[in-house]
Amino acid sequence: VSIEIVRSGRIELSGGDARSFAVNVLPDAAPTVSLAGDMGRDAEGVMSQPFTATDDYAVVAGRATFDLDLAAADRSFGLASEPEGIEPLAFDLPMPITGDRRTFTETLVEDASKHVWANLPVKLRLSVEDAAGQAGQTDPVAMTLPGRRFFDPIAAAVIELRRDMLWTRA
Repeated sequence: VSIEIVRSGRIELSGGDARSFAVNVLPDAAPTVSLAGDMGRDAEGVMSQPFTATDDYAVVAGRATFDLDLAAADRSFGLASEPEGIEPLAFDLPMPITGDRRTFTETLVEDASKHVWANLPVKLRLSVEDAAGQAGQTDPVAMTLPGRRFFDPIAAAVIELRRDMLWTRA
């Protein structure tokens, strides 16, 4: 038998083994998430972003969402036209496999180096959720979406042309 307790009070059980219990209901706080350092990237452009999440019971899921920061982008040459299909780039945040999910620090490691926004300005927002469906999120953080670095001028030019063709059909 299970019961849902919605307010503080007393529970009394009658019968042969009659008992009484005082119940104090505590409100469930929304989870929080924060960046736990600067975003890093390796030579191939794989990004790593540490974060810390907390909840009074447990964080059950999280998401990292990148939105293109058109106002901060250099809109010259191949980026002068309006971009097509600007959908946010999103990744699930890693959750601890074992241990306590009330407070933990993990690192999001993803490869966005082939995305059309690689090396362009974006705004990152982290969000987390608890089992009750309550959510917490960070304020948007302006950064450059990590991408691969090209030191050969010809390779860099080819990648720039690829980006421009993916930006818009115009």
